[in-house]
Amino acid sequence: HEVARVSELLQSQLLQSTNITPVQPQLAESDLFLLGGLGPSDPSLNEFNPLLFRNRLSLLASGLAASQGTYGDEVVQSGIWGALSYSLGQFHYESDGFRPNNDLDTNIYTAYAQYALNPLFSVQVELRTHDIKAGDLREFSNPDFQVENLRQSFDRDTARVGLRWSLDPTNYLLGSFAYRELNRDTDDRVFSSFSDILTELDLQPLAPLFPEGINSVVETTNEVDNKTFELQYNKQWKPANVIVGIGYTDQDRTKATRRRDSLTSPRRPTLQQDLEDVGLPPDFANEIVTTIDLLDTSSTIDEEESQESHLISYLYSNIRPLRNLDVTIGTS
Repeated sequence: HEVARVSELLQSQLLQSTNITPVQPQLAESDLFLLGGLGPSDPSLNEFNPLLFRNRLSLLASGLAASQGTYGDEVVQSGIWGALSYSLGQFHYESDGFRPNNDLDTNIYTAYAQYALNPLFSVQVELRTHDIKAGDLREFSNPDFQVENLRQSFDRDTARVGLRWSLDPTNYLLGSFAYRELNRDTDDRVFSSFSDILTELDLQPLAPLFPEGINSVVETTNEVDNKTFELQYNKQWKPANVIVGIGYTDQDRTKATRRRDSLTSPRRPTLQQDLEDVGLPPDFANEIVTTIDLLDTSSTIDEEESQESHLISYLYSNIRPLRNLDVTIGTS
């Protein structure tokens, strides 16, 4: 009976070490631009699950529909079986916003798994991707500050591997390695009509010769590759504990700003002759045609690259000299 009891306790410890509640994708991200309580953004989806841990498969889903083209859903499928537990999640939210170019479309996909090789050693793996496409989401009291042609996109992919090695119940080692790739792009588009420009220059009679306009786009791209490694040792006693850790971060960043100008429609091939027909000198007409042709260009305004790396180490201890007094001592 004692052997059976010990075996039961070990199996229970093994199961508890791998139990995880379904991981909601939106809880892993902090920049969703959502208001609280909006259906799938409500974190109470699984608040009672810790009372029901057992070997099982589960499916949790929620959704919302509202005015202004607002829709959202979140689906989490998870499972626990002995030493293995996992969670697969998907989150989606979209809205047209309450004014022009205030739309938002965001998606998150997550995969998380944990496996205990034995009651003392477990491994975690997490994959996550997050993408956002949006217009101008900034809020100002002055409506003139809104940008009606600003477009933004954001993509972040994360992969993480973690481990826990329990040397004994009061003595364990934690390790984590994470790789993150981030891309953030913004496009600011401005349309200029030749007819409006000529009107401002008091050259309205020439407007019929210029049906096209100019599309000017300023593109800014940010690309970041980040690698992080951390190792931590924990030792616990009844009145105190000691935590020792070391970590290393390496980050490469590239930022570029480009401007692209293009005609909204091809220049009419008879433009120079038409300009001469309305009385402009040939040289002046040719100069106008050449200037218009040069508007269809692309150029790099600014480009920069940077690389950063940081090595950190820390040591601290939490001590409880009295029942109602905790003291933390540390250095880094």
